[in-house]
Amino acid sequence: MKFYSLTLSVIALSWGLSAASGEISMRLSASAPEKKAVNDFRTAYEKVTGKTFESSPYKLYVGKAASRAKWFKKPADLKAEEWCIESNGNEFVITGDPAGTVWGIYEFVEKYLGYHYLAEDTDYFVKNPAWKLPAIKERFKPAIRMREMYAAWPAVTGSSYTLRRKINWGNGYAETQPMYGSPGRCHTIPLYAKKFPKDAKFVDPAGKNHICKSSAKNIQYTIDVLREFIKADRAKSKVPPLVYDISQDDGGSGYCTCSDCKKLIDEIGISGIYMNFVSKVAEGIEKEYPDIYINTLAYHYTQEPPKKPLKVHPKVIVQSCNSNIISPLLRDKPNGEVMKKWAEHASLLAIWSYWRTYEGSTTYPYTRNRKEMQEEMQFCRDINVFRYFAENENNIERSFYMLQYYLFSKLAVNPDIDINKATDIFMKGYYGAAAEPMKKYLEYLEKRQAARIWVSAATSLTMEFFHDSEFYTQVNGYLDEAEKLAANDPRSLQHIHWERLPVDASLLRKQSQFKHLIADKNALLLRWKNNKQEFLDQKYVRWHKVVPKSGALNKMKMDEEIYKAMPFVIPEQFKGKKIVDLHWMDFSPWSQYKNNLVDDPEAASGKAWEVGRKFDPARWKKPKHYLPFAFGVWNSTAPAAKRRVLDRTLELKDIPQDEKYHWIKVGKFPMTKDTFLHIHWSWTIVCYFRKAITGIIQDTPKEVWMSVKFTGPTYVKGSTKPDNVYLERVIVINE
Repeated sequence: MKFYSLTLSVIALSWGLSAASGEISMRLSASAPEKKAVNDFRTAYEKVTGKTFESSPYKLYVGKAASRAKWFKKPADLKAEEWCIESNGNEFVITGDPAGTVWGIYEFVEKYLGYHYLAEDTDYFVKNPAWKLPAIKERFKPAIRMREMYAAWPAVTGSSYTLRRKINWGNGYAETQPMYGSPGRCHTIPLYAKKFPKDAKFVDPAGKNHICKSSAKNIQYTIDVLREFIKADRAKSKVPPLVYDISQDDGGSGYCTCSDCKKLIDEIGISGIYMNFVSKVAEGIEKEYPDIYINTLAYHYTQEPPKKPLKVHPKVIVQSCNSNIISPLLRDKPNGEVMKKWAEHASLLAIWSYWRTYEGSTTYPYTRNRKEMQEEMQFCRDINVFRYFAENENNIERSFYMLQYYLFSKLAVNPDIDINKATDIFMKGYYGAAAEPMKKYLEYLEKRQAARIWVSAATSLTMEFFHDSEFYTQVNGYLDEAEKLAANDPRSLQHIHWERLPVDASLLRKQSQFKHLIADKNALLLRWKNNKQEFLDQKYVRWHKVVPKSGALNKMKMDEEIYKAMPFVIPEQFKGKKIVDLHWMDFSPWSQYKNNLVDDPEAASGKAWEVGRKFDPARWKKPKHYLPFAFGVWNSTAPAAKRRVLDRTLELKDIPQDEKYHWIKVGKFPMTKDTFLHIHWSWTIVCYFRKAITGIIQDTPKEVWMSVKFTGPTYVKGSTKPDNVYLERVIVINE
């Protein structure tokens, strides 16, 4: 067994040498992340103490080198990712498996050295030249085995930061993250079905492949395809993937309605069919590959547990998607009861938790409540959740994003931390001298959000219900004070500017409602623009194909245009009524405007949605424009029989003939977060009503009107313009 000792007076590794004083002992075969963690330890020690480790009296044994410490007896039953830290005089050991060793080093750095990795651009510590190695005997295993945060659009966390925060997805090292196999991490059944014989699958209107889950042949086909994926992955990867996904496609379609499936739906439910299917695949593959796990989703139409007791295969991870920022997963709430029911069927549970909302326009101040974060993670720990995935995109559009990430990383490891102490450390390091007003802002934001009414787990609504004059006045007071205190600290000032973005964007979007709070609209608009540009230009911000920087800059420009055009004139027929006024930026939470948005000077906002330019008539085998013109309202998450809320058509006699915008009544109906208006038979223009729902699903029907323009000979007699349909505005009468 070979070791090397690293004397920290040099950066190069000194093989087989012993230092006269401070020394780090490691195996020659130590993994790359262990070496990186040791280097980070060295840096942290030097910054905290002001001395090099070689000048210290200490000796550290890392990983498998712990066997060289004669006084140390390594526990024989250390679990995956578990670490052991123990000191004896001036010697100490940090060990575990490769991942546990790395997490142990970073735990030591944070807990015992007092060096904290707060954000990609911020480390925080207090100098302590008199630091001494304390007496330590610690053994700890992270509460959640797979800890994942999707933080993108753009990405504000790199692999080094992720590793230092003990997040084991996206940290850049196979030794410290459970790897996922082909063909992907979720919604993979259509990718399996691609490889099936044609007679073993069916295709939905969007062109995606689906399969019957009650078919014995399809179970065997899936096993065969999975075997291909596993073999290919192991041929190209030194560390075999731990988890393979077999889960339904996104959205509300894709389940089979053959006679066998219909019978089983009545007997055990759709989720029961899926769990039987995935369990049989797991059973068929485990003899050859006993080490892998299979992840599947309890999502959308499979969210409700099976109707009858069902034993899910012990290597199948059931990932429930019933937690969000409005209705977190808490043991005493309805979605907590759902998880308890799933625990009766499956021994391995996972959670897909939405740390963001999904409305058409999401830029406004709100955050995830810290107390609820902690309670959710404690509940997950107590019911043995194996994997926790937090979907947390759109970081620029809401409040205290980096604090959320920091606290998530700590709670997923240890849900019992002192969350107020952790918050204080973050505030001091991230906002500097402005820590106090920023903490007051956070506490005020949480207090105002807490007034919401609890809604179902399937609900992800706007959090704007508490945004009133008092809120904006109070929050801007905190931010003004913070900026003054951080005036000589450019980095902290940038962090405060980031927090200003959703506040200013929200005020700009609600100009007609809060005119009395905007002393100088141009100054407010310039501040929002400058702060957003400052954020987008940060070196640690990373872009990718989904949302490139050019796209973000273009979106900023379009937002600026609509903010300039506001406030819009309210049509006479709606004056005096309580309305929600929706424009292009509010229509869809999935950025469909990229395919549909066009400049139109006749539109109130200067832009409108047209029938999609990516429309393919050959695929549909019918013309793009014809009469009668169809539109309607759909609720994608309602029971199948109730999804069609209303359908309407317009004949030529019903269509205005001047090729101008006109208000057309859609109808009166109740709304949920997944209720949307669809225009044109292809449904290429949609408008979700999420912005019109504030805090709870309301059963009271609301009247909806749309401002639409028709052009071209199909719709207007004698027209020489191209056929097209435009939606520029939707008004919901909210009374």
